[in-house]
Amino acid sequence: MDVRKLTIEEYTNLFAGSDPAPGGGGAAGVVAALAAAAGEMVCSLTLGKKKYESIEHEIKGIALRLNDARDKLLSLSDKDAEAFEPLSKAYRNPVKNDEEMDILYENAAGVPLEIMRVTFSILEEIDFLTENGSRLAVSDAGCAAEFARAAIASEILNVKINTRHIKNQELRKEIDDEADVMYDAAMKKCDMIFSKVMEVLK
Repeated sequence: MDVRKLTIEEYTNLFAGSDPAPGGGGAAGVVAALAAAAGEMVCSLTLGKKKYESIEHEIKGIALRLNDARDKLLSLSDKDAEAFEPLSKAYRNPVKNDEEMDILYENAAGVPLEIMRVTFSILEEIDFLTENGSRLAVSDAGCAAEFARAAIASEILNVKINTRHIKNQELRKEIDDEADVMYDAAMKKCDMIFSKVMEVLK
């Protein structure tokens, strides 16, 4: 599956169906890509405006990084389904040992964890746009943060549903700890951005 080649209707129809993929993890990757796209829109509405000439260089850099993140997130959305497929087969034919199953669960948790990482990495960019981007698009910067919040909150669920089955407790803790730290920091950052936007909109 290539999410880039599907219409929104086609994708949502697939998501609504009985197949295990695309699932919540892949869909959250698409939501994260929308967060990056919303940030790119703020950049587009800021660039070329005389009022923001002094930060044009920074805005151009942010736009490029957000575009790169969007591309990665769409690719990761597809990889989420690819990582789940061998695990789905193992569910139907449970003949693997604990070590082999741990690898499958680690791989299935790894994609949502990577989506969390990429999404978390763009929050500073969104925060900058909230404070410095076009005031006409400040609500869009807020939307970017809220899309990111939803993606990160969704992905930690997809991490945990896989790590809870990992028998290697050291490996499980390593993955869970990274996800927990990112989740907590992201929620605080998104709360802060939301408050900034609401203050502007008063």
